[in-house]
Amino acid sequence: MRLRRPPHREAIALNARESYALHEFRGSHWGFVWHHHPEIELTLIVSGHGMRFVGASAEPFGPGDLCLLGPGLPHTWTSQPTPGTPVRSLVAQFLPAVIAPLLTLPEGRRIPPLRTRAPGGLVDEGAKRPAVAPRLGAHTAMPPAVR
Repeated sequence: MRLRRPPHREAIALNARESYALHEFRGSHWGFVWHHHPEIELTLIVSGHGMRFVGASAEPFGPGDLCLLGPGLPHTWTSQPTPGTPVRSLVAQFLPAVIAPLLTLPEGRRIPPLRTRAPGGLVDEGAKRPAVAPRLGAHTAMPPAVR
């Protein structure tokens, strides 16, 4: 599927004391907002169904959809309003420079393969989703100074 309009560049609001942003999006549906940004993004769909557009890929999504997007990758999630079925997502966006120090740690040994694969987007269709959801949800509920 080829999209006819170019993605707009989304400005992620980070202040001088933050290297990442955490958001919770709720509503009746997601409109088509084709965009990109230099931050890496981790998106978890908590509720809602629709289509996920990432780069040249278009696939259906539903609750539990977990996607890691590399910097500059065009993307959007879109859905139709369904009465009684709100949409909700948890999104973490962070600067690529945050990863560099992690690569020097023993725990960072798994990061390089993700970094080389994430520019095209990664969807987790397996066991990591149940572990990520509560952690991401807990962090988005905290005030920025506490995170």
